[in-house]
Amino acid sequence: MKARSTTCGSRPAVLLAVLLALLLTGTEAIAAGGIKNIFKGRKAEKQEQVQEVDIFDLSLEDNIYEPKVTKNASQVAAMQLQEARSLKKNGYSVELMRSGEVIVITIPAGQLFEPNDTVLSELGRLTLKPLLRYLETPEMWKMLLVMHTDNTGSDAYLRSLSRARADAVYGWIDEVGNADYVVPYALGPDEPLKPNNSIDNRRHNRRLEIYLVPGRVLLRRALERK
Repeated sequence: MKARSTTCGSRPAVLLAVLLALLLTGTEAIAAGGIKNIFKGRKAEKQEQVQEVDIFDLSLEDNIYEPKVTKNASQVAAMQLQEARSLKKNGYSVELMRSGEVIVITIPAGQLFEPNDTVLSELGRLTLKPLLRYLETPEMWKMLLVMHTDNTGSDAYLRSLSRARADAVYGWIDEVGNADYVVPYALGPDEPLKPNNSIDNRRHNRRLEIYLVPGRVLLRRALERK
């Protein structure tokens, strides 16, 4: 009797081994891809969280310097200079900082409030009303309200006064406009413009500073105008 060939008999085993190998290889590839996708998703989520920082949690300095201008800074400065000139023509006291990227408007407290009062006056509302246009387009600008006092009175009183006044301006903006990108700060007597040694100097130190910081929309438009 001839010996029986084992070729046919081993074919199913060979096919099974090949299928198992392919299955394992595919599983490893899927697993590797899944891990990569997980890390990719976590990275995207982390980046999104970084971008969505709550501006109300930032210090004044951090809010002044964020967001950073990484591209076409000269165009951003040119756009802000144009706005600053327009504000000056309308009677506002204006300066530029951060290499021309941030506008600072200074308004005497006496133009906004009666002495020792925390209710925004009619003159104050008229003074602030033209500035509401900077809040019409979300993220075009970020507006920081920084209230200062002189040094007449206790430290606790002055800080309470500056906080109440900053909140009054913020509350009025929230009532008549869009305050989503408005952040109030109260510095009390901490940063005087002049020594508090005369009536005139103290008058200069009692002030509201409004910072117009370029937002993401303005930065994007600056790139489009390149």
